[in-house]
Amino acid sequence: QVGEDYWHGPVSNNYDSLFDIRWFHVWKLNRSDIEFHQANWWQPGYEPLEDIFTWPGNGDVENGESEQIAPFFDQNGNGIYEPMQGDAPRIKGDQSVFFVLNDTREIHSETEGLPLGIEIHAMAYAYDEPADSALWNTIFFNYKIINRSDTNYHDVYLGLFTDTYLGYGWDDRIECDVRNGMYFTYNGEAIDGNENDSLAYGANPPAQGIMLLGGPFIEPDEIDNPKYDNLGNLICSEAVNGLGFGDGIVDNERFGMSSFIYFNGGGASFSSDPGIAPHYYSYMQSIWIDGVKLQYGAYGHPSIGSVGPECRYMFPRDTDPVNYGTYGLWPNGGYNQNGFYWSDEESGANPNDRRGLGSIGPFDLASGESFEFDFAYPWARAYDGDPWSSALLLKERAAYIRDLFENNNELFQEVREPQTISISLKVYPNPASDKIKVEITGISGPYDITVFDAVGQPVLHEYKVSLDQVNMNIQNLEKGFYMMRIKTEDSLNSARFIKN
Repeated sequence: QVGEDYWHGPVSNNYDSLFDIRWFHVWKLNRSDIEFHQANWWQPGYEPLEDIFTWPGNGDVENGESEQIAPFFDQNGNGIYEPMQGDAPRIKGDQSVFFVLNDTREIHSETEGLPLGIEIHAMAYAYDEPADSALWNTIFFNYKIINRSDTNYHDVYLGLFTDTYLGYGWDDRIECDVRNGMYFTYNGEAIDGNENDSLAYGANPPAQGIMLLGGPFIEPDEIDNPKYDNLGNLICSEAVNGLGFGDGIVDNERFGMSSFIYFNGGGASFSSDPGIAPHYYSYMQSIWIDGVKLQYGAYGHPSIGSVGPECRYMFPRDTDPVNYGTYGLWPNGGYNQNGFYWSDEESGANPNDRRGLGSIGPFDLASGESFEFDFAYPWARAYDGDPWSSALLLKERAAYIRDLFENNNELFQEVREPQTISISLKVYPNPASDKIKVEITGISGPYDITVFDAVGQPVLHEYKVSLDQVNMNIQNLEKGFYMMRIKTEDSLNSARFIKN
């Protein structure tokens, strides 16, 4: 938290001003932006949004950059992003932000480690689903992580660190949910902060989660590894929170959250902020800075009352019923039995500025190989009960999110390429000043009509229309050119009109 290990843009030969002009940028797009572009790129006078036009589908290979970077629909299959030839960005969710990172530009001033030659193609995304409180309150991320170096790496760990600073940041608690592959922060006091703190939540503070949904594929073994045994019991393995177990597909299993550890800002010497690369590597294995492995109970260290055995997860409470975190052993001291669980509150520590680190590994990453890392930030706020009520609501949402992610693949896929079907579409009078009629034939089933202004902003909507003729009032529109989009479940068509 005092330096930098990653910088904008892909791994390159030269990081000059021209590089910065292109890559010191994030590309923010809505699903509707892309659908509009796909329906209208061929129209005379059409100009795409800047982030569609400049979408970084290809790198500069002469500068040592990856040939393929941001995903896109490739109309002619030539591998070159050409938005004015019908190519379009591929995004996830209803709104996304795409950016690229590398770890080779400069000296690593945060960890003081050596560059690894890592390139990250990152996409943050969310869903416009106000009726679904879990999706509505969750931000998702997909990282494509590439080894651009000439080195084959072994015993690799991937860590996701978060200093949540939940409102007023000095009264927080932190725990993990092993089954959901999540660690989370909730408030340690009934009232967050005080009335003089503009960032404090006050009464009924929320809980913030960090979910490690899926990491790299586990080493193939030519079988579909099961999630449950023959008696229906959860197996004590990566199946506890990994993906692809027992789904009938061979070798699609992915790592989930392998470990979790937390430390305080300015905490004990063995649990203080990491300072050099070996500290980071240790923390990602649930090993304290002094080399002692995390142990069950109290603060997780034998110098402050831990009871053992060695473990992967700190403060799991009741979320590890098969003792995966203790390698199949029952914890000492009666923990994880008869309603007695290891938690932040039970440890006796006071609420404070909590920092958490969830990790995945170990795995290998050969030169030129890549993998995807999916994670999410769900949020929940219960307006009744104590702060733990928000944590319970968060856990419910996390379980729902995990189930969606694992079983509703279509929801988490990139924008699909639409079909254009042959229909008869008439808009008249054109130009018009007050009303227009839209006559449509050739469509079976309901359709949506959206009218966009000259800069691509939606200005009129007609939803779930089933008529062959629709009358639309355009009296309140400004004078100018407008684009009309007709969208069915699996197709897009468009027309233009003029308001005079």
